[in-house]
Amino acid sequence: MARLIKTLFVPYVGSWLLLLSAQQLAAQQSVDVPGDTIRITDLGLADRMPSAVDLIGPEDGPAGRNRVALAQRLQCWIDGVESCAVADRNDPRVRAIRRFLATGPVDRDGEVIVHFPDQTRVDVRLARVPDTDPNDWDQPVYEPVVLHDTVQGTGLAQDQHN
Repeated sequence: MARLIKTLFVPYVGSWLLLLSAQQLAAQQSVDVPGDTIRITDLGLADRMPSAVDLIGPEDGPAGRNRVALAQRLQCWIDGVESCAVADRNDPRVRAIRRFLATGPVDRDGEVIVHFPDQTRVDVRLARVPDTDPNDWDQPVYEPVVLHDTVQGTGLAQDQHN
């Protein structure tokens, strides 16, 4: 009887250890938001915002409206909404961002950099939405937040950011 228990117990424990090591390996692998360049022209906003400087300013002014438009268009691009003129579901950058949002650590926001024709750039945080409802399939799991204080470019003075 002891021999039978031993022959059954060892493979049972070994299978659990194998599952635990596979879970730890999967948890260690993190997918970063892509380092490939995202241009404002990819989002179809180059005519409206030729410079990241257009994003600096108060919420209730043109800069605030530009930040909202950039966040909406970036989300449209990532989500592959068909009504969005720039949506390309097969873009490798979009697939990498989606992979990060789906498999990346839940406690870590992503960040992408949007480049402009005049060599300026701005960071956009892909902030995870807290308290998502698992039964609501239409609820977004992230929200793009344009970080207007991260605008950078050659010849820009640091006091322009405030």
